[in-house]
Amino acid sequence: MRVNIPRALLVFVLLAAAGSWRLTTSAQGVTEAERQLQKAILLETVDGNLQAAIDQYKKIVAEKGSSRVVAAKALLRLAGCYEKLGQAEAEKTYRQLIADYADQTAEVALARQKLAALTRALATESGIVARQVWSGPDVDFSGRPSPDGRHLSYSHPTGNLAIRELATGEMRQLTKDASLWTAEGGALVSLFSPDGRQVVYEWGQWDTLLRLSSVDGSHTRVLLPAKRDWWPEPCDWSSDGRSILIHLYPAGGQEPSQIAVIAVADGSLRVVKRLDPGQRSWNMWFSPDGQYIV
Repeated sequence: MRVNIPRALLVFVLLAAAGSWRLTTSAQGVTEAERQLQKAILLETVDGNLQAAIDQYKKIVAEKGSSRVVAAKALLRLAGCYEKLGQAEAEKTYRQLIADYADQTAEVALARQKLAALTRALATESGIVARQVWSGPDVDFSGRPSPDGRHLSYSHPTGNLAIRELATGEMRQLTKDASLWTAEGGALVSLFSPDGRQVVYEWGQWDTLLRLSSVDGSHTRVLLPAKRDWWPEPCDWSSDGRSILIHLYPAGGQEPSQIAVIAVADGSLRVVKRLDPGQRSWNMWFSPDGQYIV
């Protein structure tokens, strides 16, 4: 049987760390609540699945008759997960631990330190504040944030179009038919509509097309069929959501690429400008009134 050595070592270290656990053992070993806490910590620290860890910590805290030692530790780590995600629930959870578990002095002391640090950070923040919302091997830059800033469209490692909730890390695939190693290909550049209800995206491998999918997954349609040796790249939506600005460029680079506008209602295409051969316009936007292109 193969053993995941790093994971096994982490379990051993977590169980053996003096002063950080104080888990009550008996002839029967650790309790069920303690096992659940171990599982949650592994989800958080080894798997990096913060949302799954949050759900597990919540179950431990909510369990009736659960050890106060275990519950306090779960609540402290729950607040830490919220803090990593930049969520306001972190402060609330630290305060809950201080108020409800005063007898757990070690965890309360840590909660007070964390709460004080959060308070200082909020007092000194000004202007633009940067925080990490996603890390790991599947990070993808092909999409854009939704208008409300809560979600990000991107190309999943399978090639399917996916949406990631930035606060929780929850992922949902909007397509299921990607095939990266065939002509079918998968999702490339994607953009949310102004109302956040649809996503337009380039789809394919060699000869690409434009698709439009509803965010709830109920409907997908081809907006612009594939044209041999041409790639349509979506750049911006008009503020009324009726038009999409695209860059239509030749695969070989010999013919002039084109700046065009496509109507969402019927897919009709209007070429606005032809560029010089080999020239590309990587970034383009509509003016707020839709009368100009930057």
